[in-house]
Amino acid sequence: MYEKSFISHNAYGHPISTLTAQRYSDGEYICHPCGSPLVFHRSAELSRPWFEHTDADLSEHERQHHS
Repeated sequence: MYEKSFISHNAYGHPISTLTAQRYSDGEYICHPCGSPLVFHRSAELSRPWFEHTDADLSEHERQHHS
């Protein structure tokens, strides 16, 4: 399981928060420390929005540093 992230870079390399990302219908988000793609999860009834790594997107080296 990876930690939730509340900030990432968008496809243009600009920092973006989850609250800003929620205003857009779709986008590409990248982890600012490691450069891996992130999945955006919209807010639910009891949680705020977040970005998350997926196992498929991480190399073995990145998995070791994110677990």
